[in-house]
Amino acid sequence: MESGVGRNDANPDQDHRNCLPEESPRYQSFFRVTAGDIVLPPVASDAFESWKADPAGFLYHQSKPTSLYQFYRYARELSALQSCDQIRRRFVTTDYFDTAHALSRSARYSAKRDTIDLLVEITGVPPNGCEKDVRHDLTAWINEVKRNRKMANKLGSTGCFFFYPNISDWIWKKDLPLRIYKRAAAHLRDNGILSKAEQSGAVELARNTEMLLKSAFQSMIVVGNKQCESVFWNAEVRWNQKGIALSAALSESRTTLVEDRNKARPRESALLSRPFDSSPRLAAQNLTKWQGLWSVPFPDTDDLAPRLFSFYLNLVCPGRTILKQNAYEHEFLPVLQSTGSSMDSVLGLAALYLKEYYLVSSYARIRIEEAELRYSVSNVAAIVRAIKDGNLGAATSVSSALLLHHATMNSSIYTGCWTKYLYPLMDNEGFLLNSNLAMASVAILAMTALPTSRRSGFQNFSYDWIRQCDFEQLTRADSTLGLSREMLHLIYQVTKPACSKETILKEIDLSPFSVEDADCNVARFVALMTAETYRTGAQMYCLARLYGYPPQHEQVTRKCELLQHQLHQLPIEGQWYSSIHPAWSFVIACVCVKEVQLFEDLFAIMARIAGENTSNVDDCCGLVTRAKNWQSHRWGDKIMPLPDDGWWEDISRRIQKLGRMSGMSYATLRFSNLCLSFCVPDPPSRDTSADALQMVNYRASNSWQELVAMIRSAPSNITTLAEGHFFFETSLTSDHFRPDRKVDSVWSFEKVNKE
Repeated sequence: MESGVGRNDANPDQDHRNCLPEESPRYQSFFRVTAGDIVLPPVASDAFESWKADPAGFLYHQSKPTSLYQFYRYARELSALQSCDQIRRRFVTTDYFDTAHALSRSARYSAKRDTIDLLVEITGVPPNGCEKDVRHDLTAWINEVKRNRKMANKLGSTGCFFFYPNISDWIWKKDLPLRIYKRAAAHLRDNGILSKAEQSGAVELARNTEMLLKSAFQSMIVVGNKQCESVFWNAEVRWNQKGIALSAALSESRTTLVEDRNKARPRESALLSRPFDSSPRLAAQNLTKWQGLWSVPFPDTDDLAPRLFSFYLNLVCPGRTILKQNAYEHEFLPVLQSTGSSMDSVLGLAALYLKEYYLVSSYARIRIEEAELRYSVSNVAAIVRAIKDGNLGAATSVSSALLLHHATMNSSIYTGCWTKYLYPLMDNEGFLLNSNLAMASVAILAMTALPTSRRSGFQNFSYDWIRQCDFEQLTRADSTLGLSREMLHLIYQVTKPACSKETILKEIDLSPFSVEDADCNVARFVALMTAETYRTGAQMYCLARLYGYPPQHEQVTRKCELLQHQLHQLPIEGQWYSSIHPAWSFVIACVCVKEVQLFEDLFAIMARIAGENTSNVDDCCGLVTRAKNWQSHRWGDKIMPLPDDGWWEDISRRIQKLGRMSGMSYATLRFSNLCLSFCVPDPPSRDTSADALQMVNYRASNSWQELVAMIRSAPSNITTLAEGHFFFETSLTSDHFRPDRKVDSVWSFEKVNKE
């Protein structure tokens, strides 16, 4: 008898394995759970509604991690015993398990050594960190959390995490054996856990939370100078009524660095993508934003088009605006697709941004740069064919606008002004097209820095057509530009000038504007404040150009103080920063501010934006520097409270002269989200394989020469209207310009680019 007792004491789990789950003393508390026990924790119930509105507020309740190592530290901090932290910890650690499972070559074991090694490498342990501790934590989480993932799958959704009954956490981590998870899940479902999660909105909150978590792992690392074999992965989340199912498509890519670089193509590092926060120009905080799930591995095939299209849709488009109506996605793509036009303009622009993910002179970047030039040249050729064939509608305008955006960022290829050649590419039914409005806005804002006495071709066009819309559209803050059509036209009136200065100033002051398509109050505030900076900037521009008031004048000083206050309230990074950020208003403020410290503060903001984004805001910095140098030369330390007629015209002539001397085109100054510039480079001295890229540039210039010649010759299919403005005839109906037209986020490139 005693020996029998001793055997049972030595093997306490024997009875648990032989008895029914409900009878086991180790986890019988679990099977005593009733429907009344499945509720939100008291500490979570008060904030649950706000979490549903802002999943990031639930997940990152204190501060959002900016690197994967900070993300790891955040996961460690969630070990507190408070209920909310336990819920967050379930989500965060389950995400680590999903990532490890996607990276693992074994369908059964997720915590294999090579998988943990790769996770540790991705985490980026700093020199003062302990890699051993990181490895231990990751291994423990993955082994532990496979239970959370299995239970969530059997329950039907990770939204049930919010409604786990208040019992010992060890039951979930260890005590409840995997062999009875099916029965345990059935017990919880019978007591209504899934129905409560669905009815309360916890299922939707869980989906959004997992999307946020997985975005942190959507890009991989640059592996150092060592031989390695790596795995690219691209996780795709599919939703159904039963919850989430993670499907990871793995493609292995062997990347070997050869010691003798003379025997192979030199590569400075393995061709892996950078972590999402390692490139300052493409971090999630800047203009290229993460939307949905996307990874940036370099494709093994020669066809980059599908990857470039996905990059455009998921990363380039989200950075264009913070408002719901995104012209780059909801107008440009539908117009090109509905007319059967080529996607070369889209692919060339996407390649411009994608190449920044790769090291300079790396094989991957060279491949993408070649694709960028190839698609851009093809786009020019398509515009030439459109002119010849008379197919001059909305698609041509959209292609031109995207090409102008591309030209903005490529000062090495496009260094002269070609606004006067490509601006006329607009159709007579396209007054409401954002592509036409964008090209017009660039011309109008560029003219504010140009002299009126030496007018370029695009300065002679009439831009009064931008007011040809109803009052609601006229006063609505445009989601692509950040200002209303009415305010843009008033700035044009100042430059013209079309009427008395008193009338223009009064109209600027009284012009109303509205924001109607904001997703939330924050987006609405940023959009309204952006539009208000354009009003104040337009008032200062009018006082300087028409009244001749210098920065020291009382009215300019008062308006400048207001504009600085407005500009400092706008975000320059993060979720609410986008291309509608008013760079033009910053230029006006920098030119008109008189205190040195205040100028340095404004200039520092512009310099930071220029350094952290793929843009040409640095050209705006150059413009401001030239303007301040001119002011110092003209006024010195003098106090100029009285009007100095013509000083704005003089400074614009100086800027234009210096720009031409330095080779910088004044039209490349990016006052808004687009710009226009182009020059014809000299032909290469020889045609050899070493000059491949240079020849591509030259072939591009030949296409431009043909385009310029076509427009100069004024062919019969172009109708010339008053004041030298060209409008192209079109057979498109108004349906092609519907602002509510949407693009399916799951479009495949093949679906939209059929010949």
